[in-house]
Amino acid sequence: MVGRLFTTLCLLALGLAISSPDRNAQPMTAGDSNPNAIAPAWQHGVCSFHAQLYQYCPSKGLVTQLTIPQILDNAHRTILRPNGGSAFVVGDKSYVIEPTEGELDKPLEISWYQDVGKGPKKGTLFYSYGGGDCAWWSDEVKTCAGCGWGDWTSGPLDCGTAGEGAFRTSDMDCSFAC
Repeated sequence: MVGRLFTTLCLLALGLAISSPDRNAQPMTAGDSNPNAIAPAWQHGVCSFHAQLYQYCPSKGLVTQLTIPQILDNAHRTILRPNGGSAFVVGDKSYVIEPTEGELDKPLEISWYQDVGKGPKKGTLFYSYGGGDCAWWSDEVKTCAGCGWGDWTSGPLDCGTAGEGAFRTSDMDCSFAC
């Protein structure tokens, strides 16, 4: 019995040594070069994120930006910081968060449709995870995903009338099967 226990412990120690290639590696800090640092061995299930939409009027046109500071796994650990946690422009083309080692295992595509909806909610986001495996609008809840979307701080922006510098913001909390 003692021999088996000793052998089991030796094999366990050997397995740990093999699975940790750099025992002297230091954890990444906020100042390190990889702004997309993730939690090791992320937990599948339901991933979630908080997002903020920011629309503003530059000298010409209307710009819509989205900020997703982090995406959390089923254990509520940060697994991804899209665009380093900084805002990215949505609008003319989709923004795709590509799968990479240890992060999301499928792409998350985000598209902004300015002319969908009406009234204060004119314009909406469309999310697609896994190339369409799970797709949803920002104002709906489906079996695989959904968002709770708060009101905009003002109605739709007409930059021709509002002028340069006008803006509005809106927050949403989303979750999806991952």
